[in-house]
Amino acid sequence: MKKTYFITRNVTVEHGTRLLNYVVDYVAIMGFGALVMGLWMMANGTDEMLESGLEMNKLEEYLLGVLFTLPYYFFLEVLTQRSLGKLITGTIVTDENGNRPSVGSILARTFCRVIPFDGLSFLGNNARGWHDTISKTYVVNAKKLEADKLNFENLEKLGQLEETP
Repeated sequence: MKKTYFITRNVTVEHGTRLLNYVVDYVAIMGFGALVMGLWMMANGTDEMLESGLEMNKLEEYLLGVLFTLPYYFFLEVLTQRSLGKLITGTIVTDENGNRPSVGSILARTFCRVIPFDGLSFLGNNARGWHDTISKTYVVNAKKLEADKLNFENLEKLGQLEETP
């Protein structure tokens, strides 16, 4: 009987790594947003966008942030299972079996990031935020996952050899 691999605590990443991922991604998103806005202003030969940006209220700032944040995470995690922060820390997003999450899971994960106070959901003892638990995804150390899955497969093969008469 074939058994299924499930993510274990020894491959998931800790709070510090998650925080570093967040900081790197935040800087990347802000940089990308500034680049896009700068290119738009150069193309239009106007400072109008800069002037209106200085007059935005908190809701407008939040919505502009969402406009850059959602595509950043969605496209990078669908294509590579990583954001820039995860690339730097050697981590990836997986499903509960350590495989590439479905596009639907990544979409749910991405939209859950805009839940107010999602960042506070990491204060529990297991470094998983709401965008992880709702989408049933995990952020894991890629090398540890590879080794853990290999060990699991080898144990499975050994068990099958022992069952053969």
